[in-house]
Amino acid sequence: MSTTGRAEELQRLRAHVLERRAVLVVGPPGAGRSQLLEALAGQLTESGTEHCLVRGADGEAGLPLVAFAPLLARFAVGLSVEGGPATLDVYTRLPAQVRAAGVTVLVDDLHLLTRASQVLLAQLARAGVAVVATVPSLEMVPRAIKDDLGARGGWGAEHLGPLSDDAVLAMAAERLGDELSAPSAALLLRYAGGNPLVVRELLAGAAGTTTSGPAGASLGRLRVTPRLSELVDQRLAHLDPAAREVVELLAITGPLPLAALPGVPTDWLLHHGMLTGSEQPAPGAVELVDGLARGVLRDGADPTRTAEALTRGVAAATGREGWQDVEVHLRSRLDGQVPLERVLGTAAREVARGATALALDLLRRVEPDHAHVAELRLLLGSALSAEGHLDEADSHLVAATEAADADDPLLTRAGQELGLLLAVRAQRPAEAVERVSALATRVVDEGLRRVLHGDLVKWRLMAGMPLEEDPGALAGRDASPVGRDAAAVAEVNDAVIGAMIASLDGSPAVARELVVRGTGALRRTDAVPAYVGDLLRLSHYLADAFDGRLAEAEEVAHAHRRRAATEADPCLGMWEYATAELALHAGRIADARALADRAVRHLAWRDFTGLGAAATALRAAVAARQGDQKTADRLAAELTPEQASDVKVELHLARVRAQRHLLRGDDAAAGEELAAAGLLAVEQSHRHLGLMSLDEAVLVHPASAGDRGALIAEHVHPDAALGPVLVRRTRAVAEEDPVALGEVAEDLARMGLHGRAASSLATARALLERAGRAEAARKAHLRQLTLLADHGAVPWPPSGQPALLSPRELEVARLAAARLRSKEIADRCRLSVRTVDNHLARVYRKLGVTGRDDLPDALAALGGTVAGTPHPGEDADGVPAARAGVEPERAAAPVE
Repeated sequence: MSTTGRAEELQRLRAHVLERRAVLVVGPPGAGRSQLLEALAGQLTESGTEHCLVRGADGEAGLPLVAFAPLLARFAVGLSVEGGPATLDVYTRLPAQVRAAGVTVLVDDLHLLTRASQVLLAQLARAGVAVVATVPSLEMVPRAIKDDLGARGGWGAEHLGPLSDDAVLAMAAERLGDELSAPSAALLLRYAGGNPLVVRELLAGAAGTTTSGPAGASLGRLRVTPRLSELVDQRLAHLDPAAREVVELLAITGPLPLAALPGVPTDWLLHHGMLTGSEQPAPGAVELVDGLARGVLRDGADPTRTAEALTRGVAAATGREGWQDVEVHLRSRLDGQVPLERVLGTAAREVARGATALALDLLRRVEPDHAHVAELRLLLGSALSAEGHLDEADSHLVAATEAADADDPLLTRAGQELGLLLAVRAQRPAEAVERVSALATRVVDEGLRRVLHGDLVKWRLMAGMPLEEDPGALAGRDASPVGRDAAAVAEVNDAVIGAMIASLDGSPAVARELVVRGTGALRRTDAVPAYVGDLLRLSHYLADAFDGRLAEAEEVAHAHRRRAATEADPCLGMWEYATAELALHAGRIADARALADRAVRHLAWRDFTGLGAAATALRAAVAARQGDQKTADRLAAELTPEQASDVKVELHLARVRAQRHLLRGDDAAAGEELAAAGLLAVEQSHRHLGLMSLDEAVLVHPASAGDRGALIAEHVHPDAALGPVLVRRTRAVAEEDPVALGEVAEDLARMGLHGRAASSLATARALLERAGRAEAARKAHLRQLTLLADHGAVPWPPSGQPALLSPRELEVARLAAARLRSKEIADRCRLSVRTVDNHLARVYRKLGVTGRDDLPDALAALGGTVAGTPHPGEDADGVPAARAGVEPERAAAPVE
């Protein structure tokens, strides 16, 4: 039975059973209490541990101890329904017999048992029987047990919180056999709220309508099942009629102004967290928090109730500043009677913020007129292009260019959208350069023409054409003296191009300066696509990463990714690709694979960056690094020669080819592949990525360190912190200097490149062993193992070194080094004492020490934390926190 997202809880329950403790599993309806208990029963069966599963619902039979009938029969204890000696015998003799036999008692829905059964369960626990029981809340714990809750030697509690977003998506993928598309994933996350029951019901309701494609599995419209309706009714049962009416109104209309809602019930709902204030879609908005309630109440409302709610919504939005677009949408849903000018204005703003499905919903209900044909065709083309209908979009955009005047900004915007369609979505950048260059000659306004020329820089990069702009010049250039909006658009466009070039090829400081400038200009115009802000944020991320601040940059990037996932933002694939690539460079291959998988799917759904082919190539490179050369070769073969001309694609394909050479034992050929791709990247204005590839060439073929170190030194940008460190690393390899390698390793670790740091330490260890410095070699090796275990990285190129310490082994070792006893470690890590001792035995063997007394010195030599506090990036149990929003499912390994 699946326990997606609950592996840690299941392992802790096993520990409680082995230690013969009593524990309550506490969680609201749908949290997965029953599934967790059944999974525990399955593990006990597999391990040969005798157990009895009791269901609280059997208490409905009315017989006092009928739920325990199998246990009573097992031990041949008599039962008198009326009470008397036989019943007393159950309470006095049975607990000791059950404990002596080592039988574990599992109880589902403890609160539904009869009082007599609850008292018997309390007696079993007091006798030392291992008991695991489920209950919806601590308030529902029976009185017979409540006094023992939390007492020394009494009942413990395991609280089931909501599943993480990644656990929800993993659960869906497991049931569907495919990753969800971004829109379906966002809808599922909003509805589910981390509740496994809701996930199962929504997926079951979508059965028969699910389709799969390059963008992942699409659920279509999620169907509300009777169980979900019942669950929502339970959540809202405590509301009075006035509060319920507010909840139903907001479920149907969406956010409304706080000032337009009845004060007393609205304030009560806000105070109790059922509503929340928001600045979207306008200041002073209030919306319903519970996504499931929104869907169930909206879909369950009859047409009369829906019309009444929409009418109230229109009245609430009409005439309020900032609510014009909400009014248009509500009127459109109500009767469709909205003037064309207002529809076009709202649709333009929806397209600008990436809500193209909403824009199309409005635009397809109107009839064009001659005065607005260019604007209507532009908006239709932009929205259809974003939605993936490329041929239809192309025809609308061409029509828009033909209808627009040479001095009309619509002509420039149509050219931008046409180039985006061709270069990015259709993967034909050379055609985009040709067609948009011709279009630019028609634009008479110099500032507007500069906008198109700036975009052409991006598409030239994609097509492998030479660049003509200097990012430093862009940083210092003033906007041309054109109209206010055109000047802001030109400034934004210059900043985007300049920041992109500087972050990949030049000074991180210049990139950050341009990002600040572009962000400021964005506030002065709404005439640029919504994704422009994301491109600026991406440049900032890359600038920080190549400036030696990868760890800090990733925190920001992961926050953007999580937000995009829950909102189905088109920038989702871009952030997944960016974080996947840096995870590869940091040596976190498992994270890189999970993120690259999703990047491929979500870029197939929405891609304004042209990263789709690069994501497939990255996925191939990760597969190769994981030893799956067959998958790597298959993915590489899917890419066309035109796609492979993108230098980002070529860098990853070179990694696939290099891995093939490594499998054949040809390290020199592997180095040549990586070096050639690195030099190509440097030539095509991807300097920092090219230097990473040149460094990898040295990693696989250290004998080339001298020559390739000189190449790295030649192309390093003096303002980027990463390049000089790579120069020092290759120089230390060439000079066979283990001390310098150790120093470089610490610098790389501080930058977040833990895999490269560990590889430097591996080289240092080999040099030290060759020099007969055994103790120094041992310390270098231990530091390497700690770096890899601490950060979930793997060594590359692979070596035959001993197995790594697992994160749990490392935490147990640190606690033991801090002089904690096994029992104290077990309590802190929620493990059994036996498991702790087994972990320590493995730690001693891997670290080459004889016992606890050697641990402080061994760990101190690593430069790691010895005290029993988690390292950064670990939770309280020493388990690495989920990186990149990815929480890979951990197998529920049996507790020893």
